[in-house]
Amino acid sequence: MTAPTLKDLEHQINDPDLRSLKIGVEKLVPVVGEDASKGKGAAKGKGGATEEAKPIYGEAKLDLTPFMYPGATETLQRCFITTV
Repeated sequence: MTAPTLKDLEHQINDPDLRSLKIGVEKLVPVVGEDASKGKGAAKGKGGATEEAKPIYGEAKLDLTPFMYPGATETLQRCFITTV
């Protein structure tokens, strides 16, 4: 995914049907449990392989309506992330 340009952001802010932006989120979740602790010790010792962290992808919708007003330079909001 490419980063939006300033022109794209202005279009999304001024379009009454959109006025939002979807952002992508990627998180690496560490392996938990007994297998993870055994795997770390085995990797240090005799070259055992450990299970790697698996990425989780998500999307969040950012509301851009506060930027419609002149002088607005920042916004603070809580975005709910849905996994994809």
